[in-house]
Amino acid sequence: MRTELEEKLQVVLRKLLEADDGKKQNEREIRAKELISTLKRIFPGVKGRVSDLCRPKQKKYSEAVSTVLGRHFDAIVVDNEKTAKECIQHLRDQRAGQATFIPLETIQVKAFNSSLKGMHRAMRPAIETVDYDDSVSRAIIYACGNSIVCDDLATAKYLCYERNVDAKAVTLDGTVIHKGGLMTGGRGNQQNSKRWEDSEVENLYKLKERLMGDLANLPKSHRRGSEEETLQGELVGLEQRLTYARDELKALERNLESQRSQLDFVKRQMEDLRPKYTERKETLDELDETIETSQASVSTVEDEIYREFCKRLGYDNIREYEAHQGSLLEEASQKKLEFTTQKSRIENQLSFEKQRIQATDDRVNGLKAQYERDMSLIEELKGQQDEIRNQLDEFSAELDLLREALEHQKEIYGQSAEKLAEQRRELQKRSKHVEAALKNVNTLEAEIQRNSSSRYALLRRCKLEDIDLPLTDSSNALDKLPIDDLVQAADPDAMDVDGADGEDDEAPVVQDYGIEVDFDSLGETLKEEADDKLEEELLEKVRVLNGELDKMAPNARAMERLESVENKLRGTEKDFETARKQARKAKEEFEAVMKKRSDLFNKAFTHISEQIGPIYRELTRSSNYPLGGQAYLDIEDSDEPYLDGIKYHAMPPLKRFRDMEHLSGGEKTMAALALLFAIHSYQPSPFFVLDEVDAALDNTNVARIANYIHDHAAPGMQFIVISLKTGLFQNSEALVGIFRDQVENSSKSLTLDLRKYT
Repeated sequence: MRTELEEKLQVVLRKLLEADDGKKQNEREIRAKELISTLKRIFPGVKGRVSDLCRPKQKKYSEAVSTVLGRHFDAIVVDNEKTAKECIQHLRDQRAGQATFIPLETIQVKAFNSSLKGMHRAMRPAIETVDYDDSVSRAIIYACGNSIVCDDLATAKYLCYERNVDAKAVTLDGTVIHKGGLMTGGRGNQQNSKRWEDSEVENLYKLKERLMGDLANLPKSHRRGSEEETLQGELVGLEQRLTYARDELKALERNLESQRSQLDFVKRQMEDLRPKYTERKETLDELDETIETSQASVSTVEDEIYREFCKRLGYDNIREYEAHQGSLLEEASQKKLEFTTQKSRIENQLSFEKQRIQATDDRVNGLKAQYERDMSLIEELKGQQDEIRNQLDEFSAELDLLREALEHQKEIYGQSAEKLAEQRRELQKRSKHVEAALKNVNTLEAEIQRNSSSRYALLRRCKLEDIDLPLTDSSNALDKLPIDDLVQAADPDAMDVDGADGEDDEAPVVQDYGIEVDFDSLGETLKEEADDKLEEELLEKVRVLNGELDKMAPNARAMERLESVENKLRGTEKDFETARKQARKAKEEFEAVMKKRSDLFNKAFTHISEQIGPIYRELTRSSNYPLGGQAYLDIEDSDEPYLDGIKYHAMPPLKRFRDMEHLSGGEKTMAALALLFAIHSYQPSPFFVLDEVDAALDNTNVARIANYIHDHAAPGMQFIVISLKTGLFQNSEALVGIFRDQVENSSKSLTLDLRKYT
């Protein structure tokens, strides 16, 4: 049992060393935890941060889950919108920074797209990789959205670019492929993912304590090896802490050296101011003695004058009476001042809240209108997306059919090449026979016509000369033969006038008038008919073969076109990959520059916003209004503050809240000078030039500006003031005047050192 516990303890100690148990949390994280605990204590509806309310189911999902949560990682979950408003007001009153709140009651949660489940074995919805309590499920579902977690980048590319999944894909190493196709990655949210490791470290510490307690409860062993190993592990941890302590000591020494140099500079300033202080103290002592002498004389005269009055009222002297009455008046005046101040503060707060409510209503109306426009636009985009997908499916199907047809045509072309060649040779041979047969047919037709004319002439001659011809038994006699029908008998076209269209291929009809000579001419007629039928069959076969050739002839340019399209596609993919790399590189550089820009801006804004309030109070403070006015800065866009404006609010003493343009000229000047001095305090320069800034100020405010300049002037900081009012230049250390020399017709300067006269 001791050996087993010691082995477990060694494993826990090794994990603690790997987790760097001596690391220190930054100031921002500590401040955020304190803020959350304060809000939970004040407002019962505060649940906590999203990062504290959920946890990855497995350690490998830590990077992906922190990336999926993104800007909602540090968002604070509350029960309703009222609690969120109260928390925001508390943050504004305490100047505790900004925070994002997710109200469970009014947050709009979209249902997860169930079609994404089971799409790929290396993909799962982001919401399924997180453990959380059912009471905050709406906030966690809202923060995760329709995001999916993929095991590697190849799976994410396949789902987003080939399957066209409408969701944000995040890999285990933190790479993101957005819905629009933009890819982000390379840095990772290690700082956020380590939040969950902090709780694991705490669990390891508890496990270590439990194991050490179990070891202590076991019977004592004579062997000291396990104790030595435990002490060795603790020694390694102490050495690690010693290293961190030394680093912290070096930082403190550097800070101490900086403070010492600053102290030396302040001491030098004190040495420079000491003669002036001694001189003024002596002058002040002399004035005090003079005042005391004058006051004694005045008291003597007053006692003589008011002796009877004081005796009648029971006072020793008039000063005791004035002190008693003055204390009552001062107390009443103080109460009145406090009441007026409180009333002014409440009125300012009421006006500010009314403006905030109006602005919130306007923003809600704008968001509703924007939501309606976005929904209509989303519907249109969905319709367009469906049409594009249908077209892509049709194009893909057509492309597959064309490829199959091309392959089929290749096979047919390869199989029928020899057959086509043989058929072409046979067609050539038959064409030659057909041409020869046509020539014979034309010759026979001409001969038939000639024979018909000759036969008619012979029969006519025989009739005229009474020649007895051997006729068949069924034929008519020569008496029916016309004598004057020579043209008709001689014209071959006249024999075809009454013939039908379908009888063009038959032998020309010979008009024999029913007279048949007894000789055998039937053989030649049969031969002519046989030649006509053979010609018709050959022509029909030629037409059929030509049709088959036209059908089987493949498009020879299809392969060339396919190759050109594939080459163009490869070139386009190469250019696309190059452009993607350039875009990724440009995005990384842009993000680095944006981060640096944001850090510089936030550093300057934090310093200026901290200095603007005290400076404005100092400029507006007086004996009647010892609290002075209020001034503060507000950023409109906290994510990218340099893209939007910065609101500057200034409230003079006993004035209600109003916009800057509604202030008077003098109030605007005091507010502008306070902002100018606050900006100058961030990176001060050795010279500060003010050109007639007191033009819109009265004598009281001019005196305040003069006192501020006089108090903040130092050897390392000179104020050069151009003014026409005595309230400024009468308290200066030196005067420089510009005048015109009439003799030389030029401008000259005149300098006067006033320090010897003060």
